Amino acid sequence: MPGLEKLNIVFYMLKLFAIILFLMKVSSVYVYKNSMPIVFIFLYGLAISISNLFHGGSILALRSALFFPALFLICSYFIRKRALWFLDGACLLFGVYNALQLITVILFFPHGITHYSGEFWKQTLAGAIYFFGAKNQAVMYILTFLFTWSVRSWVHTQKISIKIIAVSLIFMAEVYILDSASSIVCIALFIFFYIICTSRIEKHFSILFNPYLYYCVVAALLVLICVLSKAESFTFIGKFLSLLGRSITFTNRTFIWEEVLSLYKTSPVLGVGEKTFIITNSVINHAHNVYLDVLYKYGTLGFIPFVCMIIYCSKELNRWNKSFIGALSVGTLFIILLHNCFDMMDNYLLIFFLSMFNNVSSLAGIKKPVMSQKEKQETAKKQMVLLTN
Repeated sequence: MPGLEKLNIVFYMLKLFAIILFLMKVSSVYVYKNSMPIVFIFLYGLAISISNLFHGGSILALRSALFFPALFLICSYFIRKRALWFLDGACLLFGVYNALQLITVILFFPHGITHYSGEFWKQTLAGAIYFFGAKNQAVMYILTFLFTWSVRSWVHTQKISIKIIAVSLIFMAEVYILDSASSIVCIALFIFFYIICTSRIEKHFSILFNPYLYYCVVAALLVLICVLSKAESFTFIGKFLSLLGRSITFTNRTFIWEEVLSLYKTSPVLGVGEKTFIITNSVINHAHNVYLDVLYKYGTLGFIPFVCMIIYCSKELNRWNKSFIGALSVGTLFIILLHNCFDMMDNYLLIFFLSMFNNVSSLAGIKKPVMSQKEKQETAKKQMVLLTN
């Protein structure tokens, strides 16, 4: 499709630009006191490259090993040096994106453009702008916008924003229309964490803002997922899920998980590559679970650095979890970890988040912008008008 080809060219050029910038500035972009996050990000990208090359990919597969650390370093640079610019840019970019996503849901009601039944639109537009209406993955872009907007709002006002809660509820209505239960849970959790953090009562719920707690929760959940192929024996889970209008198979996910675990056993070291497979008469190219997806595609060689990069990039959160931004970051980390147990998340978006978590000290240390003399005069005039009225 011409639209899809043009879009791929644009993304490829952006990746190429980032790699060139990384190679030119690698020694000066960012000085790390702790080099482990960037090491594991590089190793994860390298594992993807090696797996793809081993399974017949072109030499261009090596770009992952360069682009992942490049993106991380560039984001880290702007967070350290121009944090407010970084937040403003992220809010604008993801705000526009999510507004367009919402428009496609309204225009192609109820499931967005990728599930629209009109043959003409599906052939000409759906493939070209797949990311509008990728229902289960869309919530991660919503979360990116809400998180960066919340941090930006807190820097300026230091208090709860009703606008953020209202917009969150609008997005919850959107994902409800899209019939994505996992997305509803993610947004509900974000609202919960946001209210607790902005109410400054997080100290009474300190256990909720320990990232290591969530590592354990997700690890236990992954173990449970691995045994859900015998899901019929877990009757209590079935009863709970029935309340949410879901089955014990998590909308047939358990069949997919069983298949990808079987594929992993055939090549446990390097994985099977970005291979498609057939399950329940559908062609599938992902595991509906980020962790299992990495495991079966890139093997143990990719899974270990993937887990390590998440843990090392979020180590700083435990030191800053008593600040609003640190506490909200921990809550957001949990939402991401939980979402990734049931759906997919773009690698680039994950690294974008990890760059913020790794530099939470810079985000937490942002000072409210000082008003210029002109802005002070305008504010004083407005106050005088209010007083006289």
